Amino acid sequence: MIGWIESQSRAKPKATPTFMFNGTYINNRDEVSTFYTLINALNVSTHFLDEVGSLKMVTWDGKWVEFYSYPNDQCGYYSWCGVYGYCDSNNGREFDCTCLPGYEPRSADEWYLRDTSGGCVRKREALSMCGNGEGFVKVANAKIPDTSQARVWMSLSVPECKEECLRNCSCLAYATESEGGERANCFTWYENLMDVRSFPKGGLDLYVRVDAIEFAQHMESRRLNGKMVAVVVTSAVLTSSLIITLVFWLVMKKRRRGLGIKDSEQENVELPIFDMVTIAGATNNFSGTNKIGEGGFGSVYKGHLSTGEDIAVKRLSTESKQEKNEC
Repeated sequence: MIGWIESQSRAKPKATPTFMFNGTYINNRDEVSTFYTLINALNVSTHFLDEVGSLKMVTWDGKWVEFYSYPNDQCGYYSWCGVYGYCDSNNGREFDCTCLPGYEPRSADEWYLRDTSGGCVRKREALSMCGNGEGFVKVANAKIPDTSQARVWMSLSVPECKEECLRNCSCLAYATESEGGERANCFTWYENLMDVRSFPKGGLDLYVRVDAIEFAQHMESRRLNGKMVAVVVTSAVLTSSLIITLVFWLVMKKRRRGLGIKDSEQENVELPIFDMVTIAGATNNFSGTNKIGEGGFGSVYKGHLSTGEDIAVKRLSTESKQEKNEC
């Protein structure tokens, strides 16, 4: 069996040019492997290990042209972080190596010096992981451990794969190619977990068996992270609502201010003033036929100016305290 597995869609190296090779993925009880054949047999191509241990592929095109080289980072070197170690070149730290869940460096001093040859050991060796409240912690998007000593179970669902590992107290981890509810290959490990690394994209989810204390800490961390996410989302929603409300208030305030200015301008418009001769002529000398109403301050007459405009004139009665005719 090959030393590591990826799903069919991730089986070949990323840099392998598909226009030159046909890839074949083999997945049965005897092996899980991938091999390539040249599309054009006239192409001259070769693979070799260079002096530093990198696997390279070159092809002849008037000169030797390199198509890919592996590994392309430190995590690609076999067991770079030692037994039960986990390599992540994108973890944002100066050191690529950490330990798998439930494990810690065998020697903190050696790890401080970037010496991971001793690997990692269980944090609580004395605490049983057999029917004692243990559980599994997921390591997402992983290059799964060396499969040379793994067992492969054909056509199992995800719950069945988990149960297969859980009921065997020697099982340290499991992974499955199943997606959703389908049945697929299930991989279980019973001894040293070697050569685990992260993939930014692709890989499989590896579930590592941990003791009850580690599992409880993991669940509590998930619960707190869930609360934190809820708080962040709630804060974002409230902040957005306040911003929208403030913008709406400012827009309405500006609009009302604009309407106030317009009303003020209308109120400040000066009314035209007519002399008594013009008003008398327009109303036929306040003829009764032009009278259109009467109020507490006097009678109202309609009139027609020589300019063609119609007007209304209130003639104050002698009892009114106002002293002028209003039009």
